[in-house]
Amino acid sequence: MTELVNRLVSLARMDEDNVKLSKEPFSLSEAVLDTVSAFAQHIDHQQKRLLTDLPGDLVYYGNEAAIRQLISILMDNAVKYCDPGGVIGVTLRGGKHPTLLVDNSYAAVGGMELDRLFDRFYRGDKARTYGGGFGIGLSIAKAIVEKHRGGIRALRLGDDRIRFQVNL
Repeated sequence: MTELVNRLVSLARMDEDNVKLSKEPFSLSEAVLDTVSAFAQHIDHQQKRLLTDLPGDLVYYGNEAAIRQLISILMDNAVKYCDPGGVIGVTLRGGKHPTLLVDNSYAAVGGMELDRLFDRFYRGDKARTYGGGFGIGLSIAKAIVEKHRGGIRALRLGDDRIRFQVNL
């Protein structure tokens, strides 16, 4: 219950228009690599595969802690919903406005309401109930992206893959 309350307070604070995140330059490449690496052993233990395509020198101006939280939310979601024996992919593209792609195998993607995934307390897969999940992680991810003046969306990749695309 404490974790749920803390997440809701965090989300409420981000919703306030006058709350500004402190921003500074940091290595986005390193932030993505560090955060993704923290999930690697768990992914391997579940007999899933992790594929990454990350440039080594991408610098971004933003709030590093919030961006790391964003990446962690997307990775946690990918690990939870990746099909058994499936593949999780993480790609970072550079440029003036970096793009982060996190996708995973998910056979049930065809029946999902992708436009609702970022709604608070919405759970796309009612059949799966995971301990520790509250249905607000993607809402927090969206709030972080919006505080960085970016966009986030969910896409179907064929009949059996889902992708989260973050444009910063």
